[in-house]
Amino acid sequence: MLTNLNTIFVPTDFSQIANQSLPFAAELAVQTGASLTLLYCAEEPFDFAPMVDNKKEKIIEKVTELFESISNNLKNKKKFKKTDY
Repeated sequence: MLTNLNTIFVPTDFSQIANQSLPFAAELAVQTGASLTLLYCAEEPFDFAPMVDNKKEKIIEKVTELFESISNNLKNKKKFKKTDY
């Protein structure tokens, strides 16, 4: 049994495969007492047009919705009551 894990880092692109791997990482975190950290990176649009700020806001809103969805799915499972994003 792995007992020296403090943090399990899970990069995601919100694809089906990434979403299928999350329960395994979450279960490993429960078994080892480690925290689970999810990461999503998006390339920042580089443009001097005023629409860039609007694009950034939309990306942040969408990613926040996706993280909330993942968090809620984990909270609905009895083992994963404590989730933060």
